[in-house]
Amino acid sequence: MHRMVSNALLGRRLPIGDGKPVSYRHVPPAPLTPLIGRAPELAELSLLLAGERVVTLTGSGGCGKTRLAYELAVDAVEQMAGGAVWAELASCSGSEDVLAAVVDVLEVTESPGEAGLDSVARMLAGRAPTLLVLDNAEHVLDAAAQLVAVVVERAPDVKVLCTSREPIGVHGEVVWRVPSLSTPSLHDTSLLTAAAVGQFDAARLFLERARRARRGFTITDDNAPAVAQICVRLDGLPLAIELAAARVRNMPPDRIAAQLDDRFRLLAGGPRTLMERQQTLQASVAWSEGLLDTTEQLVFRRLGVFVAGFTAEAAEAVIGSFGDVDRYDITEAVGRLVDKSLVQFDDSRDRYSLLDTIRAYAMQRLLETGEMAATRDAHAEWCAQWLAAATSENATPDVNSWWASRLAIVAKVDPEWPNAASALDWVEVGSPLALRLVAGLGDYWTLRQRATDSARHGMPSLLAGDRQRPEWLLAVLKLMLLRTNAGDAAFWPLRQEAQALAEERDDTVALMRLATVAQVSMLMFVGPRADLLDELARVRQHAFKCGEWLTAWNASQSPAVMVVAAGRPDEGEALVASLTGARAILIRSVAAQLRGEIALSLQLAADAQGLLDARLGAVLDRVLTAFSLAGVALALDDRSPLASLRLADISLESLPAGYLSAYTMARGVDELLAGRLTHARDAFAEREPDLFTSWRLVCLLAETELALGDEVAARAAAMRMSVPSADVSAPLYEATAGLVLAECDWATDVNGALDDAHRALATAAEFGLAQVVVDLLELIGSMLADNGRSKDASRLLAAADSARSAMSYRYRFAHRAAYVAAARAAVHGDDGWAEGAALSLAAAVDLAQRMRGERVRPQAGWDSLTPTELQVAEQVAAGLTNPQIAERLLMSRATVKTHLVHVYAKLGFGNRAELAAAVVRRAAR
Repeated sequence: MHRMVSNALLGRRLPIGDGKPVSYRHVPPAPLTPLIGRAPELAELSLLLAGERVVTLTGSGGCGKTRLAYELAVDAVEQMAGGAVWAELASCSGSEDVLAAVVDVLEVTESPGEAGLDSVARMLAGRAPTLLVLDNAEHVLDAAAQLVAVVVERAPDVKVLCTSREPIGVHGEVVWRVPSLSTPSLHDTSLLTAAAVGQFDAARLFLERARRARRGFTITDDNAPAVAQICVRLDGLPLAIELAAARVRNMPPDRIAAQLDDRFRLLAGGPRTLMERQQTLQASVAWSEGLLDTTEQLVFRRLGVFVAGFTAEAAEAVIGSFGDVDRYDITEAVGRLVDKSLVQFDDSRDRYSLLDTIRAYAMQRLLETGEMAATRDAHAEWCAQWLAAATSENATPDVNSWWASRLAIVAKVDPEWPNAASALDWVEVGSPLALRLVAGLGDYWTLRQRATDSARHGMPSLLAGDRQRPEWLLAVLKLMLLRTNAGDAAFWPLRQEAQALAEERDDTVALMRLATVAQVSMLMFVGPRADLLDELARVRQHAFKCGEWLTAWNASQSPAVMVVAAGRPDEGEALVASLTGARAILIRSVAAQLRGEIALSLQLAADAQGLLDARLGAVLDRVLTAFSLAGVALALDDRSPLASLRLADISLESLPAGYLSAYTMARGVDELLAGRLTHARDAFAEREPDLFTSWRLVCLLAETELALGDEVAARAAAMRMSVPSADVSAPLYEATAGLVLAECDWATDVNGALDDAHRALATAAEFGLAQVVVDLLELIGSMLADNGRSKDASRLLAAADSARSAMSYRYRFAHRAAYVAAARAAVHGDDGWAEGAALSLAAAVDLAQRMRGERVRPQAGWDSLTPTELQVAEQVAAGLTNPQIAERLLMSRATVKTHLVHVYAKLGFGNRAELAAAVVRRAAR
């Protein structure tokens, strides 16, 4: 870099200070490549320079400090009367060199007996406003600080802009850390397209520089994921990205991304015109390390073992375990590394971190110094100790306090999970240290539903571990619920071994926990069977009595979820009456919805979501939220409650299919409410039910198939409802099945359909399933209306309508909407409507049940004919004409004609001859 600013100034002479011209030889040429992004940063820095005297741009090597300073200097040339003066300090080695660099660019003439610093101050004092830029000052901080202090004191119209990997350290200095370029997210693969990735500055820089290496290069949908990975793994550092982009000359982005584990070897060979330390990524970081003292170097390389950050206490514990650095000195050294831009500090979380590129260099240095094994051992030991302390089950006064302490684990462990995973990758599988790590992570994995992580990191150590170690039994107990829920066949023998060990040691707590999980896991798959509920009731009572809160919690909320899902809301609520927290609130929400308390259900779900957003809940609580809000949205005929679930963003691959069915249900309901019945049907059918709760999908599938007009598929789905209800009282499934079967049979066997509907009504009413009760009252009323029992139909339809309005229960499947509309039209104006509208839901059920004994005619066939219609048919068979029939039966000719139309329709005949022949055949039988 030359020493003054802007190729745009070629041929111009810039006034400096008293107007003495500076020739172009002092003006550095503009960079050969355009600046990518940085508009917000430049705007902020321009405002900062307008109000401050000394601003220092700091940041790691290659982050773009010099380039930002250049752009600010260009602006200063246009906006400040004295222009900008650029002093490059990279080649300086002491105070004399620094002073000489500034004297050179100012073309200072020293007076006899005057020191160089005084000459510079005299030259700048009283001059027009000027920007003095000191570039790359980190290795000559003392000299730079001395110069800046004098300039600030004696030249009030001069502003100083420094670039350095750490602050200069003068009074009034404002330090501005240069951020990395914006990078894409790697979490959502749907966003890793050319268009999406190209919006980020890091990717835009990669594209611009790659095109210089290979003409015609572009970011496509195929290579966008690799480009995104390069930008993210290189921390958005401009130097690193430019070096990577240069490699496009001879390798595609996916190969570059794959080789970033050896990034220092890959990213070498930058332009020869750059300073040596900018020609390779390794040289850039090594330059920073070379400026550290011995203690700082030691602390820096050992910090490389931390993944995704660390606390001051963690750094002290790991580095201090060697005994060669005082713990106080460690904290001080970490602070100095922050100043030198090798460590970053997030004061909002009180947490330190290293950029991945810098961490990779630190790890390389650990290998070179032979400290890798010892440092990783120390790191793993710290992780185990920290997890044990963070997740210990301290004494709590009640089950709710215990549950709150478990939820707090998630917030504590989340930032340290990458460190723990790294430690598990390092330690010997099955070793005592590995088992301690697994035990410490058990609650966290369970609350976070990290089934995949527990399988990868936990199961191998459980399988290989020494069964006689106390850590082994504890690790099994901590992973038991998660691995059981995941249906892990390899865990079952371990659970049996744990059972034998607990019996041998007379470990009552372990035995209680093992028994509870076994019962709960069976509940999940077979439903709330009476024998399982009775056993859990005994365990629950004992657990509450002795303060064994884990067992008390599991023996309360797990059966409550299953019982409510079965359609027994009152019983389920009773099981969690003493519990607080999101899980208990959501169980109450689902129960309220089943009882028709839809507004209350929505409010409870919102209360639970508030707790979850504050991280006061487990992953399974979000599953219950989806279950609850899907039911509420369907009842309200309103998609908006589902918006908070962000269905498109949900990614819970680690969950068993039975849990994911809640999200499938929500997605299917969303399609229903959008009127996309086929998409809804496909969603409800995409998962075979495994957990008891997932059978709710089959209920919705049966109703949707009928709405689509596929009676065969609807009947098959309804008949499947007998599977989960075989050994379990499941009134929701039973009543829904009865409702759908009655709808299917209505056209061919109206009396059988009425029997099914009444049985389903009795079940739904007994358990307070208000929405199903309303659907069944509408069905029975519609069947009665179709059969001419207008007043009875009117009373039931009016009662159902009033209940719907009171509950805000608005949605009807398409086929129900059609037959209810037809029935209401048929009974319009009947005097039974006002009577029915005044009935309570319970009174309407009682009325419907009193009507049950009265048989009705089917809609088709000989039994569907009224006595008069049958008489008319017999007269036709006897050969009488319409006038003759009218005279004989004492009715008008028009009435005879109307009766014949009804007879033809019910029997499926088209003329008198067919009807006469059928009457004769029937009489002959």
